[in-house]
Amino acid sequence: GIYMNFEAHCQMVGEVLYQVLSGENIDDIPLNMDTPGLSMFNWHQIKQWKLDSSLFPSDTIFFDKPASFYEKYKYIIPIALLLIIAASLMIISSYLENKEGVAVNKELRKSIEELKQSQELLRYQAKYDDILDIWNRRSITSYIQKEVLAEDKFSIIIIDVDGFKSLNENYGHQAADKILQYLVGIFKNLASNEDKNNSWKLARYGGDEFILFIPDVSLSINHDLVRKLMNGIHSPIPLGDESLAITASIGISNSDGISSPEQHVLNAESAMYAAKDTGRNRVVLFGDEMQDKVRLDNVIKEKVEKALNNDGFYMLYQPKVNLNTLKVCGFEALVRMKDSGILPSQFIPIAEKSGWIWRIGRITTELTIKQLAAWRDAGHELLPVSVNYSSIQLNDHGYVDFLLTLLDKYEIDPKCFEIEITEGIFIEKSALAGEVFKRFTDAGIKLLMDDFGTGYSSLGYLTYVPVDIIKIDKSLVDNYLTDGKDSVIKNIIYLMHDLGKEMIVEGVEEDWQFKKLQEFGADAIQGYYFSRPLSADDAINFTAK
Repeated sequence: GIYMNFEAHCQMVGEVLYQVLSGENIDDIPLNMDTPGLSMFNWHQIKQWKLDSSLFPSDTIFFDKPASFYEKYKYIIPIALLLIIAASLMIISSYLENKEGVAVNKELRKSIEELKQSQELLRYQAKYDDILDIWNRRSITSYIQKEVLAEDKFSIIIIDVDGFKSLNENYGHQAADKILQYLVGIFKNLASNEDKNNSWKLARYGGDEFILFIPDVSLSINHDLVRKLMNGIHSPIPLGDESLAITASIGISNSDGISSPEQHVLNAESAMYAAKDTGRNRVVLFGDEMQDKVRLDNVIKEKVEKALNNDGFYMLYQPKVNLNTLKVCGFEALVRMKDSGILPSQFIPIAEKSGWIWRIGRITTELTIKQLAAWRDAGHELLPVSVNYSSIQLNDHGYVDFLLTLLDKYEIDPKCFEIEITEGIFIEKSALAGEVFKRFTDAGIKLLMDDFGTGYSSLGYLTYVPVDIIKIDKSLVDNYLTDGKDSVIKNIIYLMHDLGKEMIVEGVEEDWQFKKLQEFGADAIQGYYFSRPLSADDAINFTAK
């Protein structure tokens, strides 16, 4: 039923007492006639009499009422939900971590595999040439050092493809690589037929060089194996829609039971260079004469190195005589070693092979310019002096700046300094040569083409090479300035004049040669007929007679 709410009444009484005790007049305190009540009913009776609980006051308390699911678990449900959410998050996180872990592991395995492949590639490249798939120079050198003894019987062959630079320029690097790959196939095919013990060793020794180590043989240039090797090299090489025929220079060194295997590699290389120097497309066997030459070359090499470091060079000057006036019109500066026993024909090739020619080139340039300054300071009229310029000096990229700095330092007119070049320079590095020579001509320095007619001659060069003067080589004079052939020299002179070039003829030694060349209209001659190369003092005071 409905009861008095004693808690509410007690609270109201307490409030009135607090007001009276606080000093308020009791008459001023309003009398509350609304007595709070409390509705309480038995739930089972309500249901028994089928009464609608919604009609009872909203604050009615139903006792013995069965608790609902929510009322029964209302304090547990939030905790349970939090636990479920936490567990779900843990499961999701674990799944994501596992999935990410799988991806990470996959990437890790991929990285490890790539690392292994990189290591294998590095190991392969350390031992093999990756274009030709044969040993590289390091591998064959290591094998010969560690596995071959001086007392073993063996032959070492070094093969150099002739004119490979021209093949590169004319056909491109890819085609050149295919040519080398084709040659490797030829060498491997020969080995498969001849090498019954699988003991031959083939390697790439340089850009266009191969080395072949063959045990238990001693080869001659007429050996059947050498003949088969040359025939294989000479066989036409298919290149697109055409076939290409190439040649090679080959050097061979046989073991002698004394020299080290490494020395035989050097001997085979020397024999290969001898094959190239004597016309290419041939085989040279290293022998006693070559051994003597190697010893002499080593002695000369030591002396050249000493001269480079100890002011061991000086200059001579050979006059050039104008055939119309018979007066000196210039000089060629020729370098000499102060060690009088060594000729230019001996030390120049060694300096070129050793990579020292650019240093000699700078030395001769400085000595010549200093001499021009000394002549001027002594009151002499300066005539043009030419110095030789090697194709190897093209690699000395600072040479032009070095030259121009010296000319400026000593106040020498660039017209008094000339550069002599050879035709071979345009075969080897035409693009680089063109750039360098343009700098010469832009500075006012004349270019002379030296040794015209010694092997590379092409009139095509003369249409674009910025040379002002052509020098006919002595060999051409000796071979063609004779009865019945002298029209060759005459026509060359006429042609050069038509092209606007001056003609100097070298190597003139006889009076009849002088008169013939004068008749043919050569501009000047240089040779022993007038004078050998002279010291600076003798040269500047020389008068043609």
